[in-house]
Amino acid sequence: MRFSGANWGGRIEYRDAAAALGQFVAQSGIVLVYGGTANGLMGAAADAALAAGGEVIGVVPRPIAEIDRVHNRLSEIKVVDTLGVSSSRSKPMARISGRFVTAAA
Repeated sequence: MRFSGANWGGRIEYRDAAAALGQFVAQSGIVLVYGGTANGLMGAAADAALAAGGEVIGVVPRPIAEIDRVHNRLSEIKVVDTLGVSSSRSKPMARISGRFVTAAA
């Protein structure tokens, strides 16, 4: 499962929906794979999944990891060289993800 959104989207309903998704993912025994920071909707989903006892893997670009922006409670952190759709970040995310979730914010 991969969930994206580094910002809140300006509405608390978006954060609540992200948290509900993270909780559902964990309770379903699905590993949450995402961008690895504690920010925004991604962070809300990760926090909720962790709180529900789930496994959460962050795939973080090295520049973000080097400025210490990584979520500090993840089950696993994979640091990759670059950020972007055709980058070293997307490939491992796709390889370890069995499902994808997208949401407009």
